[in-house]
Order: sequence, then C-alpha cells, then structure tokens
Amino acid sequence: MALPGMTGVDHIGFTVPDLEQAHAFLVDVLGCEYLYSLGPFVHDEPGDDWMTEHLDVDPRAVMEQLHFFRCGDQAIFEVFQWSAPDQATRRPRNSDIAGHHVAHVLQVGAKGTSGVELEEIVGGEATRFQKRNRQRIAQR
Repeated sequence: MALPGMTGVDHIGFTVPDLEQAHAFLVDVLGCEYLYSLGPFVHDEPGDDWMTEHLDVDPRAVMEQLHFFRCGDQAIFEVFQWSAPDQATRRPRNSDIAGHHVAHVLQVGAKGTSGVELEEIVGGEATRFQKRNRQRIAQR
C-alpha cells in the first residue's frame, strides 16, 4: 500500500567527508543554491543513547555541520559532515548496500545538444549521455 498523502520528495540527505568540497561541487559545478547550515549536533551525556535510537549512529557521533542546497526548483540536498568512532570512510560502490548516484536532466538543446542530455555523477565523476526519446527517460 502506498504512503497516504505522498506528493513528492522533500529532500535527499547524504554524508560527505569534506563540506567545503561538497559546497564547491554543488554550487560551482551543479549550480545548486546554498540555503543555510545547522550544527554541530551532539548528545554526549553519559548513558545518553538518543543518537543511536533516533539516527542509528554511534552514541558518541557528532553531526559536525550540515548544509542545505536547492538544485533547480525541486531537489533539496541535505549534506552532512559527521565524526564518529566507528565511522566507515570507504565510499560505497554502486553495487554495495547504500551505493548511490545522482542523475540530472539538462534542458533540451542545452550546450548544443539536440536531445535530452543526462548527466550522472558517479564516484565524483560526471558521465554524460543523450537520450532522444523522452519516453525512454520517463521509464527509467
């Protein structure tokens, strides 16, 4: 059964190792708009397991800061920088659990293209390809 009242996605959150680099990439490369920052956020009282119960992180984890970016008129990226005693630092591959990628649709005819151009960012590198049939894109 579908989630009652679901009308869209509010935001997508992800963790990065360096917020300054993420900021530069999202603003300078993708053209996102920086909105605001929050943090730090920490629960470090002895016996306090709020972080584990609510965020599924080590109880001593610190959300050092998070930045919000708007990309186009819809997508909001919530970009975190964490420190945690048990933090994994290897970036997951697309085939790993939590593997991921971001695909952007550019305007028809943008940058001299005659079709719809998609740009996928995988592992920090952009891969561009064209689809001339919009229906195929919608089915992806």
